[in-house]
Amino acid sequence: MASILLVDDDEVFRCVTARMLRSAGHTVKEACDGIQALQALEPAPPNIVVTDVLMPKCDGIELISHLKKSYPDVRILALSAKESLGSLGLLNLARVVGADATLAKSTVSDRLLSEVEALASRLL
Repeated sequence: MASILLVDDDEVFRCVTARMLRSAGHTVKEACDGIQALQALEPAPPNIVVTDVLMPKCDGIELISHLKKSYPDVRILALSAKESLGSLGLLNLARVVGADATLAKSTVSDRLLSEVEALASRLL
């Protein structure tokens, strides 16, 4: 099973999602924003980072960019409740900066675990 860093500023969503991932046998660390996530990467990065796109302090786009530069082997699943901000497609932007997969939060209950399993199967 994979080690996962789950990053989301919505505490309820984070707790429910972490519980689901742990029930599937994964090891899960939690962070409430990108700054906490960056601190949680040491001493060893996880296999997978599941991150919200819109968060305070350091958003998911910044986090994904940092991960791709500093930890290129980490797989990234980006989530967002808002698919766009004005004309900016948030999930498309997440893919452009390096997310390996994206999901709208409205589909998370149906697809998150299968996306995590797919990313875990591609680990080096």
